[in-house]
Amino acid sequence: MPRPCHSFPLLLVCALPLLAACTSTSSPAAACGPGPGNTLYVNSEAHVSGDGSSMDHAFRSISEAVSAASSGDRLCIDTGTYQEGAPINLGKDVHLVGVADEPPVLTGADLYTVVTVAADAEVTLENLVISDGAGTNGGGIYTEGSLTLINTTVAHNSALYGAGIFVGGGTLVLASGAKVSDNEATGNDGGWGGGVFVDLGRISMKAGSLVRDNDANKSGGGVYVFRDGTASFESGAVIEENRAMVNGGGFFNYGAADIRSQSTIVRNIAMQNGGGVWHGGTSLTLDGEVLVADNMAALGGGVYVVTGSAISGPDSGVAGNSPDDVFNQP
Repeated sequence: MPRPCHSFPLLLVCALPLLAACTSTSSPAAACGPGPGNTLYVNSEAHVSGDGSSMDHAFRSISEAVSAASSGDRLCIDTGTYQEGAPINLGKDVHLVGVADEPPVLTGADLYTVVTVAADAEVTLENLVISDGAGTNGGGIYTEGSLTLINTTVAHNSALYGAGIFVGGGTLVLASGAKVSDNEATGNDGGWGGGVFVDLGRISMKAGSLVRDNDANKSGGGVYVFRDGTASFESGAVIEENRAMVNGGGFFNYGAADIRSQSTIVRNIAMQNGGGVWHGGTSLTLDGEVLVADNMAALGGGVYVVTGSAISGPDSGVAGNSPDDVFNQP
């Protein structure tokens, strides 16, 4: 029979495992982790906006924290909804990270673009939700800088061009856990790039990134790359279940694109041409076994190739599309 803890020293020894369990629980501040610069804290539920030195003295708004930050600083954002009344303008090198199990939601309340990134800024958004933004170029995010998304969802945004994200320059990296979904490019004068529109610059989709269930009432349901844009879809990147009322249900390419082995473009729909991919750009390279399958369109269910454009690389992974896998325009 175990001996009871009946004296103070023994009681303390018996309580040590419980104390260890309590003290080992990660706090929001600990979850943020170290960064190259200073760390500032944001909590929308703070009673009074502080100096950002801790969660107990946090800024109440992200924009306040950005204004106080220097390049290289990390902003640790507690769970909550952040409706700031105007776009969160990121004009310096900062890392915004949600520190709770439930990611903080940055919303535009269907009134404005949620986040903008300046041309000379290097920004990382991690463990966040960007939602309910609205604009002409980029409902969720407008970027001209270097922007990386990690475990961040961009959803339920609307715009004429790039409902989820508009890339006006620089590089957009969708890293592991990045998801662009349920966005809609619409309007009589718009409707291009339901998920992402790349005007200038580059999109790079890494393993574990996803562009899914976006809509364009013109072309490029998932991703639209314009003439001066480039795209790289790496192994493990997925573009699926997007829709376009005209061309390019999954991916519309007017620029240069490199689709790597084991990237996936599946179950996309275009009402006219190119259910999976519409290609009329400078180059489209299929590097190894790319899966383009179960897509639908009137012509080029898998890939529609415009006269004067060409595909390089094997197309053996383009299969099972309706009504055809590859259609070369006469």
